[in-house]
Amino acid sequence: PQGALRGERDKHHEDLPLAPAVQRELLPRDLPGVPGPSFGVIYKPMGYVSGDLYDVRKLDDRTVGFLIADAVGHGVPAALVTMALSRSLETRERRGDEWTVLEPAEVLNRLNREFCSRPHAAQRFATAVYGCIDLPTMRVTLAGAGHPPPLLLRAGQRLRQETEGPLLGVFDDAIFEELFWAKYGLPKAEMVKMNI
Repeated sequence: PQGALRGERDKHHEDLPLAPAVQRELLPRDLPGVPGPSFGVIYKPMGYVSGDLYDVRKLDDRTVGFLIADAVGHGVPAALVTMALSRSLETRERRGDEWTVLEPAEVLNRLNREFCSRPHAAQRFATAVYGCIDLPTMRVTLAGAGHPPPLLLRAGQRLRQETEGPLLGVFDDAIFEELFWAKYGLPKAEMVKMNI
């Protein structure tokens, strides 16, 4: 019995270093190169795996969508929640022959409904902010789900914007509201910092 336990422990230690590589497969390899904004990410998990997730993708010729999410908990269970989040993220839908970009509140509504509909949903929660940047106008539309507020850093100012909405996976009928950063604009020299 002791040899079998040692063998299982050794196998676990061999498999654990593979987990970060699997989790990184969920993250974008390249960030979109588009006229106007530039994107950068620093991603440093504290352990082998993380409950943190980001995604930045070009949705059509004028829109970039971005997600920042944090699964409640630590280690492998939280990392598994990020896998579910990544696989459930719907940012567009097909209408006839064309794709339509979904509004941020609808993206979070769909993520939340998916989380709440799964078995053992009561044990899985996450915070998130999802936003879209309209490239021609640089208007940013955001919706939040219990996540720390995004910050707009501008010429020595730090503008904090609270977002409304509960955690993902708590209430299947939750309502997520949108807010806009149109009045601030986002010239090239400015930066939106999203907290995880």
